[in-house]
Amino acid sequence: MAALTGVQVGCSIVATRCVVEQTYLWPWALDHAPPTEVTVFLALSPVTATILGATLLGEAVSPIVGVGVALVAAGIWLATRATTGPRAVG
Repeated sequence: MAALTGVQVGCSIVATRCVVEQTYLWPWALDHAPPTEVTVFLALSPVTATILGATLLGEAVSPIVGVGVALVAAGIWLATRATTGPRAVG
């Protein structure tokens, strides 16, 4: 059997992560939190892909991608932060 290249190993890790996430983690999360909170974390997929691509495959991350990752993180924080009472409308 031939040795695996870095790209093949990276792709195998990403594929394994996707299978584990879809098979075990999402159903577990849905059993322990409201669906509206769980689905917010679907936005992490591009962030995870960016991080794995940069670390495992050596892909370059441009400044605009960094801004995008930061905006996604801020959006998740805003959507999941705890509130102390009803929000004022108006």
